[in-house]
Amino acid sequence: MEAIILAGGFGTRLRPLTYTRAKPLLPILNKPMISYLIESLPKEVSKVVIAANYKKEQLEDFFLKKDFGKEIIINEEPKPLGTGGAVKFAEKYITGTFLVLNSDIISSINFQEMIKLHRDKKATVTISLWPVENVREFGVVKIEEDGRITKFVEKPKPEEAPSNLINAGAYCMEQDVLDYIDTGRLVSMEQEVFPRIIDDGKGFYGYKIEG
Repeated sequence: MEAIILAGGFGTRLRPLTYTRAKPLLPILNKPMISYLIESLPKEVSKVVIAANYKKEQLEDFFLKKDFGKEIIINEEPKPLGTGGAVKFAEKYITGTFLVLNSDIISSINFQEMIKLHRDKKATVTISLWPVENVREFGVVKIEEDGRITKFVEKPKPEEAPSNLINAGAYCMEQDVLDYIDTGRLVSMEQEVFPRIIDDGKGFYGYKIEG
């Protein structure tokens, strides 16, 4: 199984720290945040594709010196492609069910459980979900009792929110998702691709993060 880590962003919200360092390499307790993410991946994930652009050389240097016991590929984007475009650009490395992960995920996601749920549901896409108190600041999901997501609702009023669950930045997907993504342009997975998959009636499920 492959995991694509989205590491091409400029880290604008973390400036000035990211003026000199790639965001995934920012330290948390003296260890780059991307290390925690890769170390949390199950053994089934044997190949990790780093979708890189900004300060790509720093990422290359880091992975030359660090062995995670997995094949690491730095896939340099010719230009910023967004979350969807970055996945499409890594298409040649994808062989089956795969993960897509934001590089700054520091949470208690049990990826093995998430993958199992995805397979049990025969889903096309399964996304991680996290509860929040203030739904006004986020896009939340409308989710059925069986975990199927039927809609995304952007920054609703609390009394109109279908849930308090937001996208937590980790996805498990099937290869046919790639058919929904145009080649060579900036594509938002969350704003363009996911709604189309839901509208087509594909299996789109949520995995709720516990703890």
